[in-house]
This record gives sequence, structure tokens and C-alpha cells, in this order.
Amino acid sequence: MKLKLRISRNQAGALLMTVVIIFLIALTLVAYLTWSDTETRLETRSLLWNSALPLAEAGIEEALAHLNADSDRAANGWTLSGGSYSKQRTIGDGYFLVRMDANVAPTIISSGFVRVPPGNTYISRTITIGCRRQGGGGSVILSKSDINFSGGSIVDSFDSRLGPYTALTRKDGAVVMSNSGAADSVHIGTATVYGKAATGPGGTVTTDSSGSLGDLAWHAAAKTGIEAGTTSADVAASFPSNSPPTGAFFTPSSGIVNGTNYTYALGSGTYQTTKFTIGGGGSAIVTGDVELYVTSDFTISGSGWMWLAPGASLKIYVNGKFTVSGGGIANGTGLAEKLSVLGLNGNTTCTYSGSSAFIGRINCPNAAVTVSGSGGFYGAMTGNTVTLSGGAGVHYDEALGGGTVRYVVDSWNEWTEL
Repeated sequence: MKLKLRISRNQAGALLMTVVIIFLIALTLVAYLTWSDTETRLETRSLLWNSALPLAEAGIEEALAHLNADSDRAANGWTLSGGSYSKQRTIGDGYFLVRMDANVAPTIISSGFVRVPPGNTYISRTITIGCRRQGGGGSVILSKSDINFSGGSIVDSFDSRLGPYTALTRKDGAVVMSNSGAADSVHIGTATVYGKAATGPGGTVTTDSSGSLGDLAWHAAAKTGIEAGTTSADVAASFPSNSPPTGAFFTPSSGIVNGTNYTYALGSGTYQTTKFTIGGGGSAIVTGDVELYVTSDFTISGSGWMWLAPGASLKIYVNGKFTVSGGGIANGTGLAEKLSVLGLNGNTTCTYSGSSAFIGRINCPNAAVTVSGSGGFYGAMTGNTVTLSGGAGVHYDEALGGGTVRYVVDSWNEWTEL
């Protein structure tokens, strides 16, 4: 006997409906899994994309730290290629590549790269910043207004920690800076400057036909004029006022040291006087750590002279004119950091033309600073205006350090993903 399986129309419809429902469920599940996978990928990509920005920022920080710590842009692992300096550093599963040009105020470009697992493709983000300098430390000459060179002055740098200055130890780390935004605010004239020059926004740097500004290679090739990339108009220097010393004061007096009778013999301590004058036949000696506060004029003239003995230090605070000629101030320590002239608010004139080389710092922000003669200047100077005349040579001692000069961010732009 044969049995026939009969499926009613209702049963067939139910079966078809079941198949459709299963298909829809499967389709929904596939769509959900696809959406979930896409969402995971997008979230992972977003996380990696966001992670690339701190790497790019780390490159910017590395470049700024390098600029503010070392005048040699090829130091600390930076490589010069194609006119720009670059450095790469790996951090975790990513890295940054940062580049900066050779300009006085460089443009810095930093890219952060993050690997996309499981392969070796990378997501990147790039930041570009422009720099400007604040402060005035680290410059051989800093002026609120004009800087003028006349005669065949040589302006360069050296490092006293490596030995005394000679033409063989000359470096091109001199930086001449004016806060002025006027035309010709830095007039190099016929001088030879081994280094760079900068003005305030809108200012210009000029030379005469035989003047020259550039690096060692530029001068070795006997080139004149201004080497490309050695000037900028980005200076925003500060000129804080100097304050006089406080506390109990001694009065400067004569004395005999090692059998020599001096007009003034200053041992360790803080001294105050209305005027400090050393004329023809006069002399002064500093044998300890001395602060000298002169409420009016400081003058050395004729055959007068002053001696800073080895191991001593001297800070001169002057509220009137500072005028030194004759034998000048001889710094027996040989270290610029041991001698400072600090102009107070009443100091409007600072002139040094002594036969002894000035080895120290002049910081007279309200004064017309003039250095002349053949004695030479080793250190750094700040003034309201600065004039070099008579072929005076000025040599910045890099041992003085960077001072307060800082490279700061002037503009910030983020590029899209590479």
C-alpha cells in the first residue's frame, strides 16, 4: 500500500515564510556584523589618527628645544640635507619626522606616523609652525633702536671654554639684533659679520659695497653683501630695567696691594659712591667679588686704568654717564661673565674706547652705547642704540650662554592626512 504525503497550501506557505524569515535574520546578522566591523575599523582609525597628532607635536617640541638650547643646528643628531635640518625619532609603535629650514627664524614641519595593524601601512598628521624670537640673550649686540658699524669692524664669536680668541678659533655664532622696524635699522656698513642679523617686523639689514654678513664658508670665499637666510625681521626683544644693589655699602677708598698704591682698592663687598673717577696717573684694582653702585658718572680717562684681578668679579651699576678711555678696564680673569656694566634708568651714555680690551657684558638699555678703538670687545652688549666705530672688533663669547632669547611659535597650521 502506498502512502501519499500531501502538503497543504497552508503548510507550504508556512514553510516559505520560515525560509524568508531565516534569510532576513541571516541578512540582518550579516549587515550587523559588517556594520560592527566597519565601526570598529573607523574607531580604530580614528584612535590611530588622533594618536598621530601627539607624535607630530613631539617633533615640534624637539625642534624648539634644539633651537633654544644650541646655536649649532647640526648638533644633537640633526642632519643637514638639501638646505634643511631633519631628525627622526621612534616612539612606541610610531615615529615622528621633523624638519626645519636654515633661516634665522625657521619654519618647522613635523609629521607624526602611526602604524595601522596588522600590516605596515601608516596614518600620519603634519604640523607646520613659524617661529620668532623673544628676548635678547644670546646676541652679541642687542639694541632697542639703530645699530651702526663704521670702519672695518669684525664681528664674530668664539668659545672661551675652548681657549682664547684667535682667527683660528673664530666661529660664526654672532647675532646682531635690533628691535626697530625701521629701514636700515641694522647698518653693517663696511664691517664683516660672521653670523646673522635681525630686526623688528618691517626693519631691514644693509651693507655697503664691501660689507659682508654670512657664515664661515661665505667669508672664506671672500664674498660681500648678505648671504641668503642670514637675516630676518622677527625680533620682539624685552629690555627690563636694571635695579641697583641694596643693603649696607662700603665707600671706595685708596689702598696698597702687593706694594702698589691704588686710587681705589676694592675687596669683596658692595660699594656706593656719587662719582667714580680715575684720571691721569690714577688706577683701581678689584681683588674680590665686588658690586659698585655709582649714583652719577663713572669715568676713566687719560692714563687712568682699572684692573680686575684673576679670581675676582665686578658688577658696575651706573646711574649717570659711563665713559671709559685711557687704559680702560683690564679683565685679568679673561672671562666675560666676571665683568658687567649695568645701566640704570639715569644712564643714557655708555662709551668705551680704552686701550685695554673690554672682556665682559654691557647692559645699558637706555643708553647710546659706543665702542671704538683697537682694544677689542669680548662678550655681549645691549643698548638703546649701538655704534661701532674706528674698526672696533666685537667677539661674542658663546660661554655666556643663550640668556633669555627664546624661539616661540608665531603661527600654527595642521595639514590633512598624508
